[in-house]
Amino acid sequence: MVGQIEPELRNLDEVRRAYEEMAGTWTGCDWPTRFGAVGLDLNGWSSAEAKAMAAETIDPLRASEWRAAMEWLAYVEKKADEAAVEGALALAAANAGCAEEAIEHARCAWMFEREVARPSPRAEAPTWESLVQAIQQSQRGSAHAALSAEPESTAATVERQIARLSEELLRLQGRFEEFARHPVYR
Repeated sequence: MVGQIEPELRNLDEVRRAYEEMAGTWTGCDWPTRFGAVGLDLNGWSSAEAKAMAAETIDPLRASEWRAAMEWLAYVEKKADEAAVEGALALAAANAGCAEEAIEHARCAWMFEREVARPSPRAEAPTWESLVQAIQQSQRGSAHAALSAEPESTAATVERQIARLSEELLRLQGRFEEFARHPVYR
């Protein structure tokens, strides 16, 4: 951004709250579905569970549906992990004062939800859309809001945030390594 001034994030606490509300909550299909010819409801199912059902099912049509469900669920789980990484990067960028980068990462996280048709917004579960909105609201904050806002978080709070992000990224790295070993992605 040569020659442009980065928009200031005026309320990092709201951005952090939105991130913390969402982090770790979306790991796979958590909405009702009617998947395939038999209309499987995959809400709450993992790809590993679908694989086990495919192996246990005697009926060839149902077994085929469960194999297809396993592949789709693995795709949804991968997108959830990618969204979590983007959400963590959005928070890191916001903490570093990089508003444009923060909003870009938050929008990527939300895009991954939309790619798999995860309903958004939702009353029963948070979505990455809330992080996008928090960053946008923080960019638009009025001068009054800036004057009445609490002081910037302490170094200890930032260190705790970095530690949480580091833990989340390590967890996600493990999930990506699981996916790399999955026969669907070889």
